Amino acid sequence: MSKHTHERISWKKEARLLPGYILLFAWVAFTAFVLLWIIAASLGETNDIMKGEVWQNLFSGDLHFENYADAWSSYNVSVYFINSLLYSVVGCVGTLAIAAPAAYVMSRFKFFGNRPIQLSYIVAMSVPAVMVILPLFSLASGLDLTNNRVLYIILVICLRVPFSVIYLMNFFQSLSRSYEEAAAID
Repeated sequence: MSKHTHERISWKKEARLLPGYILLFAWVAFTAFVLLWIIAASLGETNDIMKGEVWQNLFSGDLHFENYADAWSSYNVSVYFINSLLYSVVGCVGTLAIAAPAAYVMSRFKFFGNRPIQLSYIVAMSVPAVMVILPLFSLASGLDLTNNRVLYIILVICLRVPFSVIYLMNFFQSLSRSYEEAAAID
């Protein structure tokens, strides 16, 4: 049998949290409204969007699902989708392949230069990506390398490694060392 304990609601505490609840509700409502507007606009016609009549088609049932088929075939969305999928998967695997071993070593072993390397990752996280991407794009344009997928994937990986290392370091530090000992015995 389970024993249920009923705590009394602290209305003073709840009253102090009320502004946060209101703000959170407003944010969720705004986000939901924007998403619904995007869906309604995507199922309407261009003229309706320009007239500001996005909601009328949604409520009247005059939905144009062929917009998605047209975008997929006529406007090369399929190519953009495949490119995004390729960059995401390869970038994620590449980032993890670099960040996981680095984070594990820096979280579990003490060696000369460990702290400066960790600080360099933190400093790298503080540099906005735009400050790196724009000069590199300018350089790549000058060398006619703007359509090189390999360079883009390397850029994606390099921009994600600092955050991933710091995040995974915290994860590895939270793991018990008994797992390592059990793995070493097996």
